[in-house]
Amino acid sequence: MSGIGVIIILIQTLPFVGRATVPSGASGVLHKRANNAIHFNSAALTIACITLAIMIFWPARLQKLLPPPLAALVARTLLGLYVFNGAPVIGDVPIGMPDLRLLFLTIINPPSIVQPAFVLVLLGSIDSLLTPLVAHSITAHDTNPIVN
Repeated sequence: MSGIGVIIILIQTLPFVGRATVPSGASGVLHKRANNAIHFNSAALTIACITLAIMIFWPARLQKLLPPPLAALVARTLLGLYVFNGAPVIGDVPIGMPDLRLLFLTIINPPSIVQPAFVLVLLGSIDSLLTPLVAHSITAHDTNPIVN
């Protein structure tokens, strides 16, 4: 689902440069991106770039011993604790079991639930319609089972 992937990447660009996330999602990130070139945290950006480099360039012979995501997690944790103390943290890790909350639907809640659901349905349907088209263009094999 490349559309959802693009949204996730957009939302993560602000923490990548050391900025706080915005509650308005991808549209809020797009409005705030203009200030990213001016206001960024160099420690957070350095840690993020090193983490990304580890994920991309981790040697294949070491991947069975230590997977790249785990190596990047250990590296960025050590860098954040001992080298770049000024890097912002996203949040504390919760301790213990979460509280049980019952959500009750009211007249106000359904519109706020239905709109994101329709967005996900549309993205999923577009993705499922484009997948056979891409497969056909790569393989040049007709996927239509109806034969004249």
